[in-house]
Amino acid sequence: MTSEIPFTVGGADAGLRDRLDNEIYDFNAAATGHHDGRELSIAVRDDDGDLLAGLTGWTWGGCGYVELLWVREDQRGTGLGTRLLAAAEAEIRRRGCDRVALSTHSFQAPDFYARFGYTECGRTPGYPHGHDQIHLVKHLGSGQNPEYPRFNGSASRPSGAKRLRVIPSGSSRCSSMSVPRSVPVVCSRIRPSRKVLKPE
Repeated sequence: MTSEIPFTVGGADAGLRDRLDNEIYDFNAAATGHHDGRELSIAVRDDDGDLLAGLTGWTWGGCGYVELLWVREDQRGTGLGTRLLAAAEAEIRRRGCDRVALSTHSFQAPDFYARFGYTECGRTPGYPHGHDQIHLVKHLGSGQNPEYPRFNGSASRPSGAKRLRVIPSGSSRCSSMSVPRSVPVVCSRIRPSRKVLKPE
């Protein structure tokens, strides 16, 4: 007689999530031959260490994915979200990827992403009820989107603007870009780590 297998139903379980991530990553890597998954994170903080904005995602198999992008309410409209997205794209491109994907909801920021070349490639209607989840992709060319601020050393910087340092993982090299006066000190660090990928 076969004994019953217990099913444990609960809420958040970080240990279970990490185990599933590892198992699925190993399967995906074996199935595709791509073993280069790496996490991506950018944190923007003020002098006191308070988080002003942040972004997380990963790169894998020549593709980048933006999982979360958030800007604190009092920093919205300053261009910080634009710079955050551009910094992520620059690092994703530096890692050898030629495209980046993400998902947003119809009540969130589809127009924001469309401004920078993201196009809809799928949609989950009614998630949540009364709204849609929109899946977007952007192919990264060699040139810079003209709506993004320029990040090279010759770029003009508004009077009083500070610098946002982007430190690629596994590298001591820094690049800089201008940020509005309303952000006194911001620093972005992309920590090296293997990104465990989600199933499709």
